[in-house]
Amino acid sequence: MELINVDRNKEGLENEVNGLDIELVPTIIVYDKGEEIGRIIESPMETLEEDLVEIVK
Repeated sequence: MELINVDRNKEGLENEVNGLDIELVPTIIVYDKGEEIGRIIESPMETLEEDLVEIVK
């Protein structure tokens, strides 16, 4: 797990958010072997747990 903090302008301390297409916070991005397989933006559709299970299925 990697946590990246951003400011109100959606910018991190360095360039770690470049290319992540962060528009709303929080945004949870799930990767598998370096490839994005899903994201939860701002709030889950159901619950955080249920949405994460659907992403990793």
